[in-house]
Amino acid sequence: EQELSEKEERLESERVEEKGLEAEAAAAKLAGQEKLEQKERVESERVEKEKREASAKLAIQEKLEQELLEKERLERVEKERLEAEEAITFQAKEVTQPVLPKEDPTITAQTIETMVAPLKTRTLYDILQCSTTASRKDLKRSYLSLAKQSHPDALLQMGKSQNDETERRFAEITQAWKIVGDSTSRRRYDRELRAKGISSKAGNIFEGWVMGAAKVMDEALAKAENDLENGGEMRP
Repeated sequence: EQELSEKEERLESERVEEKGLEAEAAAAKLAGQEKLEQKERVESERVEKEKREASAKLAIQEKLEQELLEKERLERVEKERLEAEEAITFQAKEVTQPVLPKEDPTITAQTIETMVAPLKTRTLYDILQCSTTASRKDLKRSYLSLAKQSHPDALLQMGKSQNDETERRFAEITQAWKIVGDSTSRRRYDRELRAKGISSKAGNIFEGWVMGAAKVMDEALAKAENDLENGGEMRP
């Protein structure tokens, strides 16, 4: 009986131990599953976070690109507006009717001689950077191109300030165009060049423009244009 009792106790002990091992194994398995699920959850959260960050970066990049495109568009519109205003300004100056002088000056060989006296080593064609055979269309194109480089409004748009040099250059370009841009005064000027044997010498230093002569030319041209418009004739 004692041996039987001991055997039963041993068997009971083994069953208890076996159940304990099974319980530990189940607990370990459960812990492993929980750990795996936690790992998968962390990985899923990481992937989701990366997706959100990538989406946010893409949205920011698209916004920056749109802002850049809008900025370029506005700059292009502003540039076109300024160019249009500049073109209108020069066109308006081109078609502005001359003011009739109070005096009654007449363009003669003597007045042209007085006005072009400072240009003995440089012609009006040199100032406009054209040949003596250039057409009026070519002279006008060169005049407008050169005037844009020294016109006060153009300098202001380019962020530059006007100085004595640019003012002098613009004045001489304008005076040169007023003479060779008018067919009558150009013919007289060309005759003066041929008579004196003065040819184009581009690159020589301009000696300076006589302000009094420039004023006389302004008034004389206004009178000449007025005579032509009224059907009159200028005396040579």
